[in-house]
Amino acid sequence: KDIYKHLVDNLIQFYQGLNNDGTNAKDIKYYSYDGIWERAVEKYLNKYFSGIAKNNNGEDYLKFDGNRLAGEFKKYTIKHYDDAHLDHKLYPDHYYLDKNNNEQYIFDSKYYTKLDTKQFVYHILLYKKASKTYNSLIMPTAGKTNTEVFLDLDKDYLLDKNKKIQIFLTHLNTQDVLKNFVK
Repeated sequence: KDIYKHLVDNLIQFYQGLNNDGTNAKDIKYYSYDGIWERAVEKYLNKYFSGIAKNNNGEDYLKFDGNRLAGEFKKYTIKHYDDAHLDHKLYPDHYYLDKNNNEQYIFDSKYYTKLDTKQFVYHILLYKKASKTYNSLIMPTAGKTNTEVFLDLDKDYLLDKNKKIQIFLTHLNTQDVLKNFVK
């Protein structure tokens, strides 16, 4: 399957980048690729993510230029959202609430592409915490870092017509992320 080929390609690129300097070899013992990717992305976000910008076509994209946000992304726990199951919890991988600008960022690290309904649910459950919500799945790529719209909810389905729901798919260059992870 293509999804497994893509995963193996990303794993190969990931591990090649770890020991590219024979004088300073690094060892990693970790049993979950998605866990490594999640931790590496969080470190990268906290160092380089500077917010949302617009490209030449007026489309939003995630900007990574080192002029980082004032706060830090962290794993977030959503509790008590289900009255039928009070112990159920959800955990977006990377969450940041910018109180000064009344904006929030809900990001999830992925190593495969498919519609993840959890990401949509995160958006719905957290949309009242800020006036603007940015939501993105973050995947590894061997190519250039870029952002595309993954979901743009039709306005007829919006609960609040003033709050657009979009989920981005951001491809982060694996080598850029790894350079900062293993230091």
